[in-house]
Amino acid sequence: AWARGTEALPDLRPRTARWALAALLLRAGSPVERSVLAGMLWPESMEETALANLRRYLVEIRNALGKDAWRLLSP
Repeated sequence: AWARGTEALPDLRPRTARWALAALLLRAGSPVERSVLAGMLWPESMEETALANLRRYLVEIRNALGKDAWRLLSP
């Protein structure tokens, strides 16, 4: 289960949303370009589709982070 401090995060679905969060956590403190992250998570998809998927999952991740969503910076 994912946690924020001592508080459990809601389950992220689909699994790719959890992978996106894990990739961001591994790169904490370092910027990650959207196109790189999208290409890593959806290597066989067209870039346009991969970026749309990433946008959707970033919203889910921000919702799961709640008051800590500010930690996920994005232009």
